[in-house]
Amino acid sequence: MLERIVNDRFVGLAKEHGFYSEELMADLRDRTTIQNVEAIPDDVKPLFHTAHDVPADGHFRIQTAFQEHVDNAVSKTVNLPRSASVEDVTDIFLTARKLEVKGLTTSRA
Repeated sequence: MLERIVNDRFVGLAKEHGFYSEELMADLRDRTTIQNVEAIPDDVKPLFHTAHDVPADGHFRIQTAFQEHVDNAVSKTVNLPRSASVEDVTDIFLTARKLEVKGLTTSRA
């Protein structure tokens, strides 16, 4: 069973700003981002980015910055849209190798 996580701060802000509805919450359940949801005001969207909103190079920058300060390998998941192609995944792994990233996982959602 997939666990559903609800961001209480998002719910509170949605109620405070008057765009909360059960329909909106139901619509958000199967999404990996809120950035393209018209019912959510544009000034609220930047406050609630998910890992799916971070481009692959952003994941690499996070990992390489952290990796410099530890002796062990650091693994990072690069979240990709369902539409990611084999070429997209190949490019991610080749870039990771070039940047000497020690551990990498990709996930398509």
